[in-house]
Parts: sequence; C-alpha cells; structure tokens
Amino acid sequence: MRWEYKVIILKLGTFSNAEEHSRQIEEQMNQLGATGWELVSFMLMSTKYRAIFKRAK
Repeated sequence: MRWEYKVIILKLGTFSNAEEHSRQIEEQMNQLGATGWELVSFMLMSTKYRAIFKRAK
C-alpha cells in the first residue's frame, strides 16, 4: 500500500484561552479525519506542536 503524508504545525495558545485553542485543534483534526487522514505522530517543539498524518494514496 502507498501512503501520502501531511504535516501541520499548531501554535500553543495562552493559558487564558486554552479551552478555545483546544476546540480549534480538535475541529481541525476532525476535519482531516473526515477526509481520510489518520494522526500518526504528535510532538511538542518549543512553543508549537507538530502533527503528522497519513492516508492511503
């Protein structure tokens, strides 16, 4: 099987709007999941998160 990959960078929100920031991240990940993308890695890089997705090509 062949795969294609997508990398997205998510900036950390401030503590005062953490709930809204989490909702936005969840919404973006749900949109990717609805189009066949599967989260395979999620890592913290300084003040950002890197999320890596894959789906069958």
